[in-house]
Amino acid sequence: MFKKSLLIIISLFAGSAMAGTETWDFGTADAALDSWGMGNSITMNVGGVELVISGWSDTGGSSDNRFETGQLMKYGNGIGLINRDEGDNDPNHSIDSRYSNDYDFLLLEFDTAVRLDEFGLSWRMDGDMSVASYNGDFAGFDSSSTWANLISSGWETTGNYNNVGTSSYQATGASTYSKTWLISTFNAAFGTPDGGLDLGDDGFKLKGLVTTSPQLTQVSEPTVLLIFSLGLVMLFGRARRR
Repeated sequence: MFKKSLLIIISLFAGSAMAGTETWDFGTADAALDSWGMGNSITMNVGGVELVISGWSDTGGSSDNRFETGQLMKYGNGIGLINRDEGDNDPNHSIDSRYSNDYDFLLLEFDTAVRLDEFGLSWRMDGDMSVASYNGDFAGFDSSSTWANLISSGWETTGNYNNVGTSSYQATGASTYSKTWLISTFNAAFGTPDGGLDLGDDGFKLKGLVTTSPQLTQVSEPTVLLIFSLGLVMLFGRARRR
């Protein structure tokens, strides 16, 4: 009985897990570019969760199909991208699939596994989009990474979304938790064009995300003192009975 009571006390000292919600606003000063040029990124921290965003497109190789970094840009309260085949003009400076037969995307890398619940746009053109998560520990893209081998290399489609607007956030319907997520214009790697989803005419600027992460809630100091005192009383009582 004593051992059981002691275990209960110890368990009360431990933090309890609960879900935390993080709202990421890319229009704030916290969402600052770390540099200017290809391969730059944005690093943010919300509620103790860190996020690194980088921009990519299929601009590499002789067939113009291998993933290469692009240059992230801030436009008002949204994130855009200039890839290596395009200039800084509208709509090329959005995350788009309209010209050069390139499909741009954002890579989202968190320091803890999160569920990507919603995303919001500050600008869009047609607005067909895809979201995917990585199953496992992501080691980064290499020189052979293409849309054709994306799904077979550990990525899983979360959903495809038709005609996403700017007036409200889009729910993803995600049920999995992952450290690594991808948001792109709609791409055939994630599904067959149907139900209004079409290829090659989309663009968007990302203004925000809503994520859910498991968090640890610590027992408050007064509660710790009370539990500790109770444990001392139990130990003293046991010693007196001996």
